[in-house]
Amino acid sequence: MPLSKDKIDRIREIDAVWLKNNEIFYEFEVENSTGISDAIIRGSNIPSTNVKRFIVIPEERKNLLMMKVAEPILKENIESYKWNFIFYDAFISFYKKNSHRKSVEAIEIDKLANLSTRKTHEQQTLSQFASPSEFKKEE
Repeated sequence: MPLSKDKIDRIREIDAVWLKNNEIFYEFEVENSTGISDAIIRGSNIPSTNVKRFIVIPEERKNLLMMKVAEPILKENIESYKWNFIFYDAFISFYKKNSHRKSVEAIEIDKLANLSTRKTHEQQTLSQFASPSEFKKEE
């Protein structure tokens, strides 16, 4: 499906994409101080729901992220496009363990996204961020 020039321009603003067979396979948005909402909107310009999408954020932005994923329109987009969230520490640890290698397999990135299923707090999925027990509004 051909994309409009506007969509292509927005896709070019994404921080990093991993291509496989000339298709976007992974998308990474690194949100240190910029808008989480903007990252989700940019990523939504990639029409495929098969793209694996990640927002990498510092731990101190967790409460802001929880508020964003609770917004109905963003929550719907996050769920339909299966966004994942990774904290800097988890990503940096992964980099340090693998920086000596010439390549990294896609499944290793998938495992990084699934750290939360192994009872760590370094990476969280939407359901964990939006769960009422963890949702605390910043005062």
